[in-house]
Amino acid sequence: MLNNPAKPEIQPVLMTINETATFLHISRAHTYRLITEQGLPTYRLGGSVRTRREDIEAWLKEQKAE
Repeated sequence: MLNNPAKPEIQPVLMTINETATFLHISRAHTYRLITEQGLPTYRLGGSVRTRREDIEAWLKEQKAE
């Protein structure tokens, strides 16, 4: 399937843990540690854990060392 330059790629509103780990360039295990130990924002849907890119980006800005 060819990418159509006139049609932007649609990003999912909620990301899975695997997608979040890929976005952050870290492992799944490290992603779960950030959730449980550092307060990475999540949404729980039944038994699934999801994140939003906007929430992750805002969380990263808060974590920035000065």
